[in-house]
Amino acid sequence: MLDVSVRAGILRLLQRLVHDGEMAMVFITHDLSIVASVCDELAVMYRGRFVEHGPVAEVLRRPLHPYTRALIAAVPVPDPSVTPVPLPAKLLAGGAVPHRGCRFAPRCDFAIAACEASEPGLEDVVPEHRAACLRVREISL
Repeated sequence: MLDVSVRAGILRLLQRLVHDGEMAMVFITHDLSIVASVCDELAVMYRGRFVEHGPVAEVLRRPLHPYTRALIAAVPVPDPSVTPVPLPAKLLAGGAVPHRGCRFAPRCDFAIAACEASEPGLEDVVPEHRAACLRVREISL
């Protein structure tokens, strides 16, 4: 891991290159704490498949997919007075065995039998904000 000041300098350089060079950048990271400052759009992947995509502020403010919610919940809050929310045991358990259906189903608190039968594709839930979850309208809106 890079020193915080070095990382900030690299991110500023990347932003300047994108802005001044009028080009696009694909920024791949596990660190959701920095995507809002670097990206316009956010695509979340789980086991090689996109599970959510949309404007970065919208996805971070109102995550639709259970995996995106878990990722955001796992970001540490740099405030000692804030008690971390424990992640569900089911989420932390295995999930390494590939199976049919939704790849996240074995770790999802919202999974139902239909989730085991078919893998959902990304669908528009709200304008420009898409998620791949059979129950997304039921659990997110």
